Amino acid sequence: MTTRRAGRRLLALGGAALAALVAMPLTAAAAGAAAPSDAAVPSPPYATPTTTPPAPAAAPTVPPTAATTVAATVTPSVPPSVPPSVAPVAGVELVDDWGMLTVTVPTTWSFTDTTPWVEEHDTSGGPTSPRIIAATAADHAANWATSSVVFSAYRHITDLNGAIVGGAVQCAPGAIVDYDDGYFVGLRQDFTGCGGTSHTVNIAANPPDGSFTAWLTIVVTPEHEGAIDMILDSFNSLVAQPTYTLTDATGLLTLDVPTSWQEWDVETSPAANGSTPYPTIWASIPGDGPSDSSVWYQAFTATTDFQALLTANDQAPRCTDGAVTDYDDGYFVGVMRTWTDCDGTAGSTVTQVYANPPDRAFTAALAIAFGAPPPDGTLETFLDTFFVVQPAST
Repeated sequence: MTTRRAGRRLLALGGAALAALVAMPLTAAAAGAAAPSDAAVPSPPYATPTTTPPAPAAAPTVPPTAATTVAATVTPSVPPSVPPSVAPVAGVELVDDWGMLTVTVPTTWSFTDTTPWVEEHDTSGGPTSPRIIAATAADHAANWATSSVVFSAYRHITDLNGAIVGGAVQCAPGAIVDYDDGYFVGLRQDFTGCGGTSHTVNIAANPPDGSFTAWLTIVVTPEHEGAIDMILDSFNSLVAQPTYTLTDATGLLTLDVPTSWQEWDVETSPAANGSTPYPTIWASIPGDGPSDSSVWYQAFTATTDFQALLTANDQAPRCTDGAVTDYDDGYFVGVMRTWTDCDGTAGSTVTQVYANPPDRAFTAALAIAFGAPPPDGTLETFLDTFFVVQPAST
């Protein structure tokens, strides 16, 4: 295993993302699959690491005897038959379109794709996963003779063994071993003989803050074996708490959400109150405690009667009442109220904000619920980013 290069680059965005309990399937190619696919790159190979042949033994010098002054000639030892060492590979750094992931790949890998990836089952047009693909040809997903790397970030999971288990029918699997490069910690499995001669490396691992799970799959043909170390030494995360930005379907509201809240139960369509549709953003993590963790952001008819809104959305008796305080973030001005220990769960909270923009064109309602104590910075992610796409005039 290679040693992670020193000085991993991190741009802190403020706190760790909430760890999701719903794991995203990360298994390799389904049984019977003949080759990798875009949606799930096959679980290819564990190869015996290439070793550098020992240098030929130097011919020893035999001291002259009394009868002659000519040194004896000794034939150098013959090195064992092993593959030759791999020449250095020139690389280029890639960054995904969200600015979250980075990896260096050989300059000769001409096909690249840094756009986010949508899960096959997701038909809502909701959030996607950051991803980087690089390959020697565009048909990497259907051709074992094409070298490639796929680096993706998914919602955080702890059962990495369950994530990495899988197999490709055209590969010989190696053992699942611990992986630790000083930043990502998880599991690695190699496969050999994929499609005949290719070598694949699968890694599922988590960064220190547990804000997401990284999934890395490398497929190389023999001539690109040297690319493995380049990729393993460079795949990285550029942010401490990765988030994605949601915009409601009307194009008015915007909100940043931790990537660990992605892909399920996201709604950006207007919500109706009677006959009036209101711009809405909703995201949640089902099963995160007695009360699911969720965030709800809506714009509705302007009002200055914030007390009426607090009364209408009272959380008693399911939560312990917290004090009502003034709210002013430099744009929205109104009130904020926090409820604690909801549904008998210590550490659970509901935070409510009702506030108006400078021109009072509408009233913003923000409700943030945590079914369990949230990681530091998660609440601030929502409070710091709920906004409007095109701010109303002052």
